[in-house]
Amino acid sequence: MLKRNYILLFIFVLLSCNLSSSLASNSESDKNVQKHEITVKDKDHERIDSLCKLSIEFNTTLYDRIRADSVSELAVVLALSTFRPDLILIAYSNYLENVDLALFNKKALKYALAAKQLSLEQQDQEWAWQSTMNLTNVYLSDYDFHNALISAYSAITIARDLNDESKIAESYLMIGRSLEGNNQKIEAFRNYLLATKISRKTENRRLTIMCYSQLSDFYRVTNLHSKAASYKLMEAELITNHSPIDSLALMWVQYNLLVINLESDEARINENAVKHILDFASHHNQVRLKEFTLSLYRSILIKLDRIDLLKQFYTIQHPEEFESLKKSSLPFYYRLKAYFSEEESQIDSANYYFKNAEELLNSDPNFILRSHFHLRYGQFFIRMNEPKQAIEQLKKAYDLAQEANFLGYMLEASVYLEKLYVEDKNFEKAWHFASNSKQLNDSINKLAEKGKLLMLEINHETQQRQMLEEQEMQQTIRRHNLQYMAMVIGILVIFLILILLGSFKVPKWAIQVLGFFSFIFLFEFIILVADEKIHHFTHGEPWKILLIKIFLIALLLPFHHWVEHKVVHYLINKKLIRFSVSHFRNLFQKKESEKPDLNE
Repeated sequence: MLKRNYILLFIFVLLSCNLSSSLASNSESDKNVQKHEITVKDKDHERIDSLCKLSIEFNTTLYDRIRADSVSELAVVLALSTFRPDLILIAYSNYLENVDLALFNKKALKYALAAKQLSLEQQDQEWAWQSTMNLTNVYLSDYDFHNALISAYSAITIARDLNDESKIAESYLMIGRSLEGNNQKIEAFRNYLLATKISRKTENRRLTIMCYSQLSDFYRVTNLHSKAASYKLMEAELITNHSPIDSLALMWVQYNLLVINLESDEARINENAVKHILDFASHHNQVRLKEFTLSLYRSILIKLDRIDLLKQFYTIQHPEEFESLKKSSLPFYYRLKAYFSEEESQIDSANYYFKNAEELLNSDPNFILRSHFHLRYGQFFIRMNEPKQAIEQLKKAYDLAQEANFLGYMLEASVYLEKLYVEDKNFEKAWHFASNSKQLNDSINKLAEKGKLLMLEINHETQQRQMLEEQEMQQTIRRHNLQYMAMVIGILVIFLILILLGSFKVPKWAIQVLGFFSFIFLFEFIILVADEKIHHFTHGEPWKILLIKIFLIALLLPFHHWVEHKVVHYLINKKLIRFSVSHFRNLFQKKESEKPDLNE
């Protein structure tokens, strides 16, 4: 019989091969054309995908913004040449997510608008939401908060149409950022809290990390540093509780904690933390992380006027980083050379390097950066006792800060200019800058008062939210307890009915069926109660939950069958309570006989 089956199988395969070969010969030319088209399409997709991955590498790891732009643009050009909407949208999205939007804002805006238009033409809601979010990011990078807010509201409308809670939460975050840019801090904060509530409810780890990061940034900007640090620590906890641990994300959290610590206390820096981050960045070739950390370290040492430590760091400990800085940021390299030359009392060399840095920075669109440079250059001339050059540099610093509406640098420059004009006996200009200093100081104090009021409002809003969350939690616990109580009562009633059925003359199958369902309810209730404890104990790790469930079922399943069999068998064969019609009749007659005779 087995031999016959093998023969039939062989004949079937042979016939199938012959049939397929005859069909192939009839449509060979058509299949070749289709195969060629599929191959070309797949190759286009592979090329674009490779370029996208390369742009991510340049942007997030190597921090080469120019190359990231070039590679991303090449992906867009290649996608456009295919005339395939799916590839074009992928290329646009990659460009907008992996390019410095502030540096290439005009091009980014052009691509963002084109992506949104194409997604609408394709009637693809998923891509419409993604394109709208990318467009909002472009507006935010250009400080166009009005259009950013309109775009963010459009994104949340699409997310609601999709009924996707994670997209709704991300849209709330984008609305919050737009409102924060418009100086509507409380409304922004409320949107951040709404997003956080959704992320916790859906137990979306990635989304919760995004929410905690955004709330930390919000608290840092509003000078609530302890709150900012606590949210960063909560973010770190989520990262470490997930396996495998994302070590790069954890290092970025440590970097952000370092920024918070520095902003809360400018006079101290955790050098061990800086060294730890730099070692990690160097070992894993994370250029972006290394550049950000070095920039932070430089800034604090310059602010503390510890040029000696900065010189030791770059010339003795890490000379290769100093050479790297020459390639990546020549203006700052010249600034450091100027500081080091002054430290060595080489005044002419210091002035030479300051001039070189000034020439390179003149074309920089960042007015605040340029204002800060001219302040430092002016201070250099004050130390060298050259008031005319100092006045020239400080006036540039004041004008640039005024252009950027940066009150801090305006006040600093104004105070220096007042003193220099007094020493030069130019009392008219000295009085002018003295008045400016007073007005600026008053404005800064008013802003500080507003900041304090904002802190109070944020604290009040936080307390209100916490109270609402606690009330909701209490209501949920109460509702769950009522449900558990109802389940327990239901199980008790079912078992009571089972015992009563076992006491009457009923078919055997009725007791068996009710016994089957009674014990299913009982053991499922045990598993239901255990589930919550297991999830809490394992922190939601699937492999841990699986192992515990296997062990639990291995114990409960045989016990379930054994106890069900024993109880049902006992109820069928031995009556717990013996009830019958004759029993009730005898009981009734006994009661009648016990009644007193009224005739007597």
